[in-house]
Amino acid sequence: DLWHTHLVAGWLNQNLTFNFPPLGSSQIDNEKVVLDWRNTVEWTTGHTTLFGVGFENNSVLNTGFGSIDDTETLVAAYLQQSLKITEAFTLTGGARWEDYDSFGDVLTWRVAGAYGIEATGTTLRGSAGSAFRAPSFFELHATSSSFIGNPDLEPEESLGWDVGIEQDLGPLGTL
Repeated sequence: DLWHTHLVAGWLNQNLTFNFPPLGSSQIDNEKVVLDWRNTVEWTTGHTTLFGVGFENNSVLNTGFGSIDDTETLVAAYLQQSLKITEAFTLTGGARWEDYDSFGDVLTWRVAGAYGIEATGTTLRGSAGSAFRAPSFFELHATSSSFIGNPDLEPEESLGWDVGIEQDLGPLGTL
């Protein structure tokens, strides 16, 4: 099969009540809808493309000790290409675009490579990429006896890399 497609849909609805005598109570209503359409195309052995789109809508109403009433919508698209350059070397690259209601859009990326040495059962790996994390509703808006949210928080952005060695130990497994 050349093309595989998966549609994932999810819905969460939570209604929670917390009682804190003699301080009172807090009611939290949370609803989350998630859709993700993921597609994989295997052009040839060792040449694969992954692409898809996603949607997420999260709304929270917290009365009492949270005082949150907000909705966040996220729309995303992603693409990843994996290519076996030689029998020993595989290269993978990908990108993800996300558009947040409250933080605008962002593009993250990742590249990775793996080189296998068949004679010793060793694989050398390395990757580099960027990341993005938006603050949660709680971090932005919460008000409680132990935490006060900060509506001026900015998203976290980072660049990272890693290298590693994987060694096949035969019947003992892989290290």
